[in-house]
Amino acid sequence: MNDKKFNVKSTPSSERSTLHLVDNKHNSVEVIRCDNEESVKIALKDLEKYPHVCIAGVSNAGKSSMINHLVRKRNLAKASSVPGKTRSVDLFIINDKFVLADFPGMPSTDPQLDGQWRAKWRPLVKEYMANVVDLRAFIYIHDVRWPIAPDEVKFNKWMRRSFDIPSFLLVLSKDDKVGHNQRLMGLNNARNKLGFTDKDRHLHYCSDNSIASCRNGRRHVLRYIENALALENRQGKSTPNPGDLEDPI
Repeated sequence: MNDKKFNVKSTPSSERSTLHLVDNKHNSVEVIRCDNEESVKIALKDLEKYPHVCIAGVSNAGKSSMINHLVRKRNLAKASSVPGKTRSVDLFIINDKFVLADFPGMPSTDPQLDGQWRAKWRPLVKEYMANVVDLRAFIYIHDVRWPIAPDEVKFNKWMRRSFDIPSFLLVLSKDDKVGHNQRLMGLNNARNKLGFTDKDRHLHYCSDNSIASCRNGRRHVLRYIENALALENRQGKSTPNPGDLEDPI
């Protein structure tokens, strides 16, 4: 097993606000990076007591930047302008209260990444989804400037069909890079093609804390996570037949 574990030093929990799961200044975060299927299974067994929220999306859509922004940690998640920086299922134990699972990014236009996704990273995601005990929410992040790729559609259909996920959230990232018309077009395109229904929420997001709308986006995502974690525990996954667990892409 090649997973790595380390603690990020911060203010003791007794000094943090008890009103929120994530603090605005200081958060305790333990990280477990699982780069093979066995390490995923072992980590999930060790973390059974925690509720989980997972984050998925195409490579370079902004998953890592959002995680760093949410917990106020620089370079906690491996953010980069180069696609494919996240090469493992990364489990972030936040303030000893819940787990935020960061999936490797799906390939976009890089054929080399496509090969790594199919051979190495996709099996990690499948292993996580098949074994996580208490998954409360699924956050799918998409760059609002990009069209929806066919593989994204297949991936989201697979998630909805194969697993019992109580809550879905669509996060449209890079919101500070577009104007109103492009934002609206990106939203409609993403919701329609990814199959998000009227009961599924969406949020616009950017990670520049100097912009008021970015700070508001962070608050809304954290509120969504808090509400999702307050949902009744729905252990187990819906797998009507073995074929539903087949790789979608």
